[in-house]
Amino acid sequence: MHADPRGLNAREQQVAGWIGLGRSIKEIGYTMVVQAAAGAQRKLGMETRAELAAFFSPSGPRACLAELALAGEHLLVGSWPMADPARLQGLSPAEQAVAALLLAGSTQADMARHRGVSERTVANQVQGLYRKLGVHSRVALAAVLQMRAG
Repeated sequence: MHADPRGLNAREQQVAGWIGLGRSIKEIGYTMVVQAAAGAQRKLGMETRAELAAFFSPSGPRACLAELALAGEHLLVGSWPMADPARLQGLSPAEQAVAALLLAGSTQADMARHRGVSERTVANQVQGLYRKLGVHSRVALAAVLQMRAG
């Protein structure tokens, strides 16, 4: 006698199917997280994971939103800067420009064209920016720049 799989919800069926295909729990977990992040980005109209990270960082826009009931509708309201100005202190004007373009999701080629410099120059500025802020990725940069100094 076999158990009846109809009692499983859609997610449980999906995971059980992946296990049946021989995928590891680690691989399944990674796939589920990637899918969830992509779904969140799509639903929120965000193009990059850096935008998602900045939005949900502890002092990011999500933390600054308030729910408001108006004429029977529930609205989220709030405003925020893209980066905490205190976090930009100590960065050169070029690094600040690169940080803004990174947060906007620009590629290094786009940044080079926009700024009228070589891609190598942009790559060096990105590495200098990452080094100064102690990060290793755009996602970490977005989170650090959203944190309030304190």
